[in-house]
Amino acid sequence: MANTRGAIAVFAANSPCTECLLTYKDDRGWWLPYTEVEDGEGFVEAATRVVREQCGIGLDIDGVLEVRQTAVMTSSHPKVMVTLYGSQKGHEDNIPLELQSKASWYNLQQLQQLSTQDQGLLGHEPISWFRHVQSDSHVAPLSFLHSITMATESDSFEEHEESLLEAAKFKQEEQEELLQDFYSVCYPSITMGCHTFVRYFSDKEVPIEKCRNLFTAFDTSNHDLLNAKDFLLGMAALQPCVPHGGMPAEIRCRYIFRYYNKNSDGILKQEELQSIVADIFECKGRQLTAKELKEETSKAIKLFGNDDNGGVALADFLSAVGSLKFRGTSLLFRLPHDFTRSLDAKMNNLGAVGRDVPDAAPRRERKPSKRKKFDIGAESDSSGKESDVELPDVEIKYELALHSVKVRRTGVVSDVNTLWDLQGTSALSHSIGTVLEGDKTRFQRLPSVQCFNQKSHPNEMLTGLRYFERPVKRPDGTLEKKSFEWGPVNKPAFAKCLLSICHEVKTVFMDEPRLLKVQAPVYILGDLHGNFQDLVCFEKALWRMGVLLTPASFLFLGDYVDRGEYGIEVVAYLFAQKLLVPDKVFLIRGNHELRAVQERFSFHTECLQKFGEKLGLEVWETINQCFDAMPVAAVVDNNIFCAHGGIPSLWHSSGLLADMEKIPVPLRDPESESPLAWELMWADPLSSDDVGPEMQEELKTNHGFTQNPKRGTAHAFSHQALQDFLERNGLSHVVRAHEVQQAGFQVQQHGKLLTVFSSSHYCGGTNEAACVLADRNKIRTIRLDTT
Repeated sequence: MANTRGAIAVFAANSPCTECLLTYKDDRGWWLPYTEVEDGEGFVEAATRVVREQCGIGLDIDGVLEVRQTAVMTSSHPKVMVTLYGSQKGHEDNIPLELQSKASWYNLQQLQQLSTQDQGLLGHEPISWFRHVQSDSHVAPLSFLHSITMATESDSFEEHEESLLEAAKFKQEEQEELLQDFYSVCYPSITMGCHTFVRYFSDKEVPIEKCRNLFTAFDTSNHDLLNAKDFLLGMAALQPCVPHGGMPAEIRCRYIFRYYNKNSDGILKQEELQSIVADIFECKGRQLTAKELKEETSKAIKLFGNDDNGGVALADFLSAVGSLKFRGTSLLFRLPHDFTRSLDAKMNNLGAVGRDVPDAAPRRERKPSKRKKFDIGAESDSSGKESDVELPDVEIKYELALHSVKVRRTGVVSDVNTLWDLQGTSALSHSIGTVLEGDKTRFQRLPSVQCFNQKSHPNEMLTGLRYFERPVKRPDGTLEKKSFEWGPVNKPAFAKCLLSICHEVKTVFMDEPRLLKVQAPVYILGDLHGNFQDLVCFEKALWRMGVLLTPASFLFLGDYVDRGEYGIEVVAYLFAQKLLVPDKVFLIRGNHELRAVQERFSFHTECLQKFGEKLGLEVWETINQCFDAMPVAAVVDNNIFCAHGGIPSLWHSSGLLADMEKIPVPLRDPESESPLAWELMWADPLSSDDVGPEMQEELKTNHGFTQNPKRGTAHAFSHQALQDFLERNGLSHVVRAHEVQQAGFQVQQHGKLLTVFSSSHYCGGTNEAACVLADRNKIRTIRLDTT
C-alpha cells in the first residue's frame, strides 16, 4: 500500500520480547527506527528497508500495532504514521560496528533509565509498545493495512478546558501554530518527555530549574510525559491575557500549585510555600530578606488554616485563593508576552514565574518561519502589524571605551581620565599603546571624547548649573550664595554659552524624525514647568553618575518652561544633556513650547529679567527656534505611544502613526502649519464624569472625539477613541503629560492611558512629581520624594 504522505515506525524486538531496537535521532534522542514511505513503496517494504539501512539487520514484519493520523503537523512531516511490529529470534544478525553508535538493543529497564537522561528517549512510545508486546496484547495482522481506519489524535476539550483556551484567545490558528512547534521537537514521537520539554524551553533561555517546574505543572496526569493537548492547555494557562477570575483562574491555580509542588505529592511544604511568597513579592518589585520571608510565610500558613505546619493541600490552596484570603497569585505563572510573540522571543524573564507581564496587546499576523529563539530585546513590537522597525540580523561587536570614570560612594562622578592619560601607569599594559593611538583620531569615537570634554559648551553649562544649584560659603562660614541662585555670575557669558548650545541642538532636533522611536529601558518625564529643583532631584535619583553611564534612555514629554522660576535653567540643562548623549536623551514639544503661550505666562518675562531686554529677547527667540524643531511624539518599543497632550483625532489625519512622520519641520506656528501637531500638544482624555447624554451622542458620531471643553482648542478623546487608536496602530498603551496630577501620575481609561506630571507643588499646590519607567515589558510609576 503506497502512500507518499505516510511514514513508518518499527517496533523491532527479539522473540520472545526481552529487548527492542532503537536508533538515535538527529542529536535529539533514541527512538524506533523510522522513515517516510517513498513513492511506489508499501509500508512493509519501507519497514524492512529502514531496519536494514539504520540497523544493518534483517527483520520479519509480523503485524500492525497502530495506524495514527495526526490532525496538525508541520508541513514537512507526514500526517499518517503506521507502527509495525517486527521480530527476530535472538540476535541472528548483529548490528554492524559502523552503525552501533546510532543503533542499539535495549531491555525494558534500560529503556526506563534512558527516559530519565538528557538526549535519552525522544518519546515514551518504545516503553508503551514494549509492555504491550510483552503482555501478549493484540497485534493486528498485516492484512489490516488494506482496510485502514485511522486512529486520529483526539483534539476534543472538556468545557472547563475550552474556557481556558477562550480566555487565552487560542483560536484554531493559534492552536495549530503551537502544535506545529510541539511536533517540530517531538516528531516522529507524538509525546514530549521531560528532557525534550526542558530542551525546548531552555532553547528559549528559560533557566533549567524553571523548565522542570513547568513540566511538572503541564503534566496534569502525572504520566511523566505530555501529549499535544497537555502542551496546548499548559501554554494557555501561561498567557498574560488570561483573567485571574472564574473557571480560568481555578485552572491556573491548579497549574501554579503543581509548579511549586516539586515532588508532586499533592502537599505544599513550607519551603515550597516560601517560594510562592518570595515570587509574589518579587513580582511586586520587592526582594524580601530572609527574616521577612520567614515572617510572610508564617502569615501565609495561618491564612491556609494550617498552624501545625503540616503542609497545604490543593483543596485548601484553591479555597484560600478563591476566597481572597491569599492574594498575589495572579502575578505568578505567566509568560512575559502572549505566545504569538513569545515563540520568537526570549522567555528568560518568565521569571517568578510571571514577572514583567504586560497587558495583552493585539496579536500580530505572523509570517511562516522556522522556529527561532526567544529574544525580548529584538521582540519589542507587540503590535497587531509587522514592526515598523526591522532589527538587522547582524553581529553586535563591543569596543573599549576611551575613558575611565571614578565615582564617589554617593554615586557622583569625581574624576574622568582618558586611557591616553593613563599610559605609563599600572592600569594599561604596553601592548595597548598602538591601539590607542589608532583610536585617537577615529571619527566615530569623537562623540565619546566630546561627552567627557569638560571644556565643551554642554559640560561648561552643566558645571555652571551645579554651581547654581548649590549654596556657596565664604571662608568665615557665612553664606555667600544660596542654593538655586546665580550670585555674581557673568550673565552675558552665560547667555553666550546657552546660545551656542541652542544653535547646536537645533540641528540635532531638525535631523530627528517627528515621531521618535525609543527602546526600553526608558524613563519618561512629564511637565517640568521651570521646576529646576525637581529636575535636580530626578537627576540624583535616576542618573546620578550622568546619562551616559546610566543604562537607560530618558524621554521628556514637553512643557519645560512657564509657571516655574527656572525655565532658563531647565532648558539649558536638557539641551546640554541632549548634545552630550543625543541617542539617550529625547525631548518632544509641549503646548508651552509656543511663543504666544509663553508671552501669556512667564517664560518670555523670565528671559528679559535674567538677561535684559535685548539679550533676553535674543535668548528667548533662539530657544523657541529649538522648540520649533522638536519632535512631537515618540513610540517606545513600537508599543507605547507618547505625546504631550494625547492621541490624534480623525479630523486632521487617518489616525495612523505614519501621518506624524509627515509633520513639517520647523513649525513656528503649529496651529496653522500642522493641525495634527497642534492636536498632539493640546489633546486631553475624557473621564466618565465629563460625559453627559449630549456628549455621548457627539462621541458616537465623531468616533469618540469631541471639541476640548477644557482648553477651548484641539479635542478630547474617549476610551473608545483610545482603544481604536491602539488597535489601529498595534500599540498597547499611551503615556502623556499635560495635566497636573495630585500623586504625580494617574492611570486612566481602563488602564491603557497614563498621565505623568513631573513638577511638584505646581503653582503653589501640594501635588507630587512622578515619572514612568518602561522596562522589561512593564510600565512602572515612580513618585519623587522632594521633602
